[in-house]
Amino acid sequence: VAGATATGERTAVGTVPRTATGVVAIGLGVAGARWRAELDADVWTPTRRHDATIGVQVTGWSLGVRGCGSPLARRLEIPLCIGARVGAAHGRGRGDLVPHRRVAPWLSATLGAGLWGWITPRFALALDVDTVVALTRPAFVVQPSEFVVRAPPAGVRAVFGPVLRWP
Repeated sequence: VAGATATGERTAVGTVPRTATGVVAIGLGVAGARWRAELDADVWTPTRRHDATIGVQVTGWSLGVRGCGSPLARRLEIPLCIGARVGAAHGRGRGDLVPHRRVAPWLSATLGAGLWGWITPRFALALDVDTVVALTRPAFVVQPSEFVVRAPPAGVRAVFGPVLRWP
């Protein structure tokens, strides 16, 4: 979902247009037999968007909460989840015109599913994929060119990694 409008506004699925963003995340959760509640935090790798002479570099962070139910809760778990994320995008102007910094808070709702394979009773490899719908959309306007970078209205967030279970 990348494109441009007549006003020069650009949008995309990543934090800035036409980019995917790397994320480092950590989370904690509590679980029952067929449910789980999670809290996680992440930081994004810097991404850049520019035109001929100016641009913006965006980094950010977010906090998320999710509630999940799992129809299978043995060696193979398929959690179905709903949640919310809040965070901030930090934009820094690049180039000759605008060296300013701005912070734009944002809020989104998530709906997703996962596939968790329990290798031992205490260790799993997990893949979670969430559809993210923006409730607020941070934007950065580079003056005087009116070059706009705006977060997308929706996107996909995928997280793969190990899960450790304590008693």
